[in-house]
Amino acid sequence: ERGRAQLGHLHTTASKVHAEVLRRAELDRATADASVDQLRQRQEELEPALRQLDAIARRVGRTVDAFVERQQVLVWEDLRDFVVKTEAELPDAVAGFDLGGVAGLDLFTPKGRTRVEAALRKQLEAWLDGRVGLWQRSLRPRIESSLRDLRAEMAGDAADFDQLAASIVTDFAGEALHVPGGPGGEDGVEPVERWFSVAMGAVLLSPGAMAAGWTEGYEGALKGAASRLGVRLALLTIGALLGPVGWAGLVLYVVSDAVLLVLSGGSQLKRLRDQVAEKLRGQLVAQVDGAKDEVAARVREGLAPLRDGLVKAAEDEARELAALLERTVAAREQAAADARARSVVWEETLRTFEGGVAELSTLAKG
Repeated sequence: ERGRAQLGHLHTTASKVHAEVLRRAELDRATADASVDQLRQRQEELEPALRQLDAIARRVGRTVDAFVERQQVLVWEDLRDFVVKTEAELPDAVAGFDLGGVAGLDLFTPKGRTRVEAALRKQLEAWLDGRVGLWQRSLRPRIESSLRDLRAEMAGDAADFDQLAASIVTDFAGEALHVPGGPGGEDGVEPVERWFSVAMGAVLLSPGAMAAGWTEGYEGALKGAASRLGVRLALLTIGALLGPVGWAGLVLYVVSDAVLLVLSGGSQLKRLRDQVAEKLRGQLVAQVDGAKDEVAARVREGLAPLRDGLVKAAEDEARELAALLERTVAAREQAAADARARSVVWEETLRTFEGGVAELSTLAKG
């Protein structure tokens, strides 16, 4: 009797396990068979929305390209204005150069004239380099202001992008699906800041510079990127203006030509200073005008890391969302295939349970 009771308990337990196995098997089959078709259909229905994401990314590219074109003009105009002001300050600057107490007498001899010429060249180059440094430093706040304007200009497209991306995820899988790392997934970070963060990383380049830039958060990184871009643009544009020898070629020509016109000392020293300033007048501006296309090309080159970083950030997010949907469907298809493969095991397990339960039932009744 005791054995019969134990068999009855075992039968009840086995029946419960059998029912649970059956429920899980049916749920597995139903989910696998239905979800793949539904997800694939949703994916196809969302193709127009995904193409719209691509269109927004392309619009971002056009916005950034227009920004670069404006900067090409603005930087050249700023450089030209700087050179005009530099030429206006030349006479006073040259008049203040320290050529030594015997410079007037030195002009009487070839050796002395060579010394005066060298001193003039050195101080003139140093003064011009100092002026370039001032212009370079003035670029940083202007570039920073321009980046803020670009950020505001892109904010609408970035918000539209995130809103559309979120609706695609919802339509594809419902509110319950969490997409880590996807658009809109970083709480408290505006969409446009997410793209700018990628671009500023490309501008800051080195891990050390990036770490230093980000110590003050997004604003610190923006200032760091603006500073680096300012230096880069100044070097590239001045390089386009003067070539590999810098000021040396122009200064050598101007000073040497001026010295040839001065054959005696005394009052001629003032004439030498005046000649140097006069011969430089108009030459710097003419060089800027002649190098307009080259300066524009160098500005475009200097802004390339920023431009490419912003465009790539938007394009990559659009591509990644489409790839995420495809990976989700593929994973569900694999799960369905695995479920079908497991169905053989389920059926064999069920048959084993059913046979065992029937045998236990017979024994329990016997």
